[in-house]
Amino acid sequence: MYNTLKGVNTTYGKSKTFQDFQDLIKTNGANENSATLYYNSDENCYLLKDLTKGENPYGVDIYGGTPHAVATIHNHPNDTPPSGVDVLTAAKHALDNPDFQSAYVYTSSGVYTVFIENQEKAMAFHKAYINCNSEPGSTDVFKDGSYLDNLWDSSYKEFDKFSSNERHMLALSDVLRRVNAGISVAKGDHNTATFEVITTRVENEKVIPIKCR
Repeated sequence: MYNTLKGVNTTYGKSKTFQDFQDLIKTNGANENSATLYYNSDENCYLLKDLTKGENPYGVDIYGGTPHAVATIHNHPNDTPPSGVDVLTAAKHALDNPDFQSAYVYTSSGVYTVFIENQEKAMAFHKAYINCNSEPGSTDVFKDGSYLDNLWDSSYKEFDKFSSNERHMLALSDVLRRVNAGISVAKGDHNTATFEVITTRVENEKVIPIKCR
């Protein structure tokens, strides 16, 4: 899906291009910016629309819940991995829109994805834990003191030997596994569609990190 997003052209409709999204980051890189990929069944093509110039480094409007939206992309100015808000927003898009598949987070070091593996589980995850969403403008992964925040704290402690971003991704993946969210997280580079899925498993009462392509 990432290569599809990158390859969208302006032949059909009023589509933007991936270069338009990158150009927006160049001129407004201190803030988050977003775009949404739609599938047009009438023309059997994909359109990149809703190119949104953000005004905040910690949030921007994203339209993945709109009918026929299949993926979204937004940048993180501070180069961090997906946040708890990103995961819960992707789950909300799955709840509102059966076509939705992936939310991409664009950074200078690569691209992360939040992928809906099981829509029913993702919908149930959103309904159960939407109150764990961090406050607008907050840099907390989840709302302070919430159930998911407590899970995050315990998972984060398990991976203290990893770099900051790796530790973040492993802890986030572990939280999603523990609540059976039906959502996976992965990281890829800017040039290919190959993403390394980051997950965990429990073995002999110890949490084991797993990375696979």
